Amino acid sequence: MRPSASQASPPGPPPGTFRRPGAATAVAVPERPPGQARWRADRAPNPGITSRPGERPGKILADPETQLLIDFTQPVALLLVAVLHFIPDTADPAGILATLREALVPGSYLVICHSCRDARPDLADPAETVYSSRVAGQLCLRTRDQIARLFDGFSLVEPGLVWIPQWRPDSPADVPGDPQRYWGLVGVGRREAG
Repeated sequence: MRPSASQASPPGPPPGTFRRPGAATAVAVPERPPGQARWRADRAPNPGITSRPGERPGKILADPETQLLIDFTQPVALLLVAVLHFIPDTADPAGILATLREALVPGSYLVICHSCRDARPDLADPAETVYSSRVAGQLCLRTRDQIARLFDGFSLVEPGLVWIPQWRPDSPADVPGDPQRYWGLVGVGRREAG
């Protein structure tokens, strides 16, 4: 039998506080309330859920719980893994990232993993159509150049924007001959002073 989150986790911070020196804190933005409740239970004692992905980033950043959980005067990591390809161009993903970027101090990192239409241009449009016809959301596959522009204001760290299996493999043998078959590009950018 799996112990409950309260049994499996070390004691939490004092009441009314969320940040602990030296402790990593995560703020998740799950899509549905049941996911929020489960995330809180599984991640105690450092839970953090602020809002839903459809909300504007300014609202997420201004949320009191976000403010308690994350010290934006210190470098942080913003992980947008398998997120941005569900934000259509009409929602202005570059504008969303600009707002988030401005909240990050130099030394902060941005991680993006994004589905890329360059993997199979012949299947990209049909894949978007099929996905959008069966799911309430929208799939927006972007080109390598479009994904690279999402890193504006950040310096890409080595190895740059690459197919998922090419991101720092343990061994060259870990990289398949056709790494684009995974359809995803990944990159890490560092916010520089400036």
